[in-house]
Amino acid sequence: MKSSGSIFVKWTAIAPTGLALGVGLAFVIALSTPHRSTKALSVTVGTRDLVYYYGGATKEEAVALGQALKKTGFFANLGAGVGLSKGKDGGSNVVSFVLREGAWNLPDAIFRYGEVVRGIAPSLGGFPLKVKLVNGQLAVKKVMTVGKETIGMRDTIFYYGSATAEDAAALGQSLRSAGALKDTGVTIVLAKGDGTTVSFVVKQNPWERPEVVAVYESLMRQIAPSVGGLPLKFRFLDPHGVVQKEVSVL
Repeated sequence: MKSSGSIFVKWTAIAPTGLALGVGLAFVIALSTPHRSTKALSVTVGTRDLVYYYGGATKEEAVALGQALKKTGFFANLGAGVGLSKGKDGGSNVVSFVLREGAWNLPDAIFRYGEVVRGIAPSLGGFPLKVKLVNGQLAVKKVMTVGKETIGMRDTIFYYGSATAEDAAALGQSLRSAGALKDTGVTIVLAKGDGTTVSFVVKQNPWERPEVVAVYESLMRQIAPSVGGLPLKFRFLDPHGVVQKEVSVL
């Protein structure tokens, strides 16, 4: 994303309902019980939001993650909690969101949490990142990957959920063949899980022009085989990552 200050302001209203501080404290308690070999430590961001870190994750990494979550607007001093872990052998980072019951099944959960992670990944060394959506007892309810694939020199496809780097590359090549990617710095998001969604980060207001929307719909029909076929959805995201229009292609 090219802008950071207001990208995830929408999450200030969502975070407390899905990531309540009381649930976050359960995170520490669960990791401190005798059957766990690792005890979670925490850093406070503002006065109420917390990043719990354990395994091979360090305090410095937790602080960096907390500041990134604050910068994106996900942490808004409303009592949210996020976990950060890493294999002691220096393995990949895992970011865990502790959710209230059933929140992992809400419409668009994969896309929404993918967008959060897209904003904070640079603070953890980049992509890909493993993401876990867990309940208050730390039972894993959903696991996904958030990754990044560069097409050509400048165009970028981020992928969320069950989408893979290979899926992103296939989509990129299909878009290039269709003339939609010309190495001009385009940003696209491919999300798979609850269906398939292809999102385009755009400037100006193309979603307000029916003829442009029709062109994108035709493009989606053309490239659909590269992402598993129809049906799928495509979206226009403004430069702040906010969904401005969604279209179903059947």
